[in-house]
Order: sequence, then C-alpha cells, then structure tokens
Amino acid sequence: MAQIIQASDMEFSEALKDQHILELEGVGFPSFLSVAYSGTGYLRPLPLEQLSNVLVYIFTSLISYGLPRKQISASRLVEILQEEHEVPSAVTSQVMRWFGFVSGDRWEMDEIKAVRHVGLGLLRPHIVSASHGPSFLPLIL
Repeated sequence: MAQIIQASDMEFSEALKDQHILELEGVGFPSFLSVAYSGTGYLRPLPLEQLSNVLVYIFTSLISYGLPRKQISASRLVEILQEEHEVPSAVTSQVMRWFGFVSGDRWEMDEIKAVRHVGLGLLRPHIVSASHGPSFLPLIL
C-alpha cells in the first residue's frame, strides 16, 4: 500500500479511522468484501448502520452490566459484545479506538462523538434529497 498511497503511516491510520475502515487480520470475512493490504490482513469499511449498532450495543451493555461511563474495562466490554451480540473482538477494539482512547485495559469513551454518530445512523435512512423535499412538509401546511 505504501507504494500506492502517498501518506505517512500516521496519516494513513487517521484516514482509516476517520472513514471507519476496519483493519482485519484472520477474521472470518469473505475476501470479496475486503481489500488485501501489506500481506498481513484486510481493509474493510464498516457500514454506518453496523457501526451504529455496535455503538448501541456498547451503550446498552454499559447500562445492563452496570459498567462505569468513564475508564471502562476494554477487555470486559469486548467480551460482552462478543458473547451477547456476536461482534468480533477485532471490530469492538477498533470501534473503541475510533470513539475514544484505549490505554492498557481502560477505555475513555468520547461520549459526544459516539452519541452523535448513533444519531446520524438513526437519521440517515430518513434523509431525503433536496429535489424531493421533506415528506412531512404537506402535513404541516
């Protein structure tokens, strides 16, 4: 990839994070859904709907298991999502890094960013192109 993409490793990692591209190694995804890179794994975009679902699973797990909102046990959360919702640990770990900072076994969630993304995931199916106008307008007039 380094020969194709002219960016530093830091810039490349930030771009993957910003675009919600998973870096997977040995996870059972069909190869046609992924792009091989550097011979060690695959790159795969995580669709908005699935990303929103993972974040909702995180929020409900925090409540259901009485986990704290700050300094969350990363390993416990990965375990819960894998057991309860069948989310692969590699996916949960990367989503935690996208929406916060992981240090050791502690995850400091960026709550505002995570909630904003869930909101976008909920609203996205209802966005109507400007040429058609919103469907609720006739009800108001």
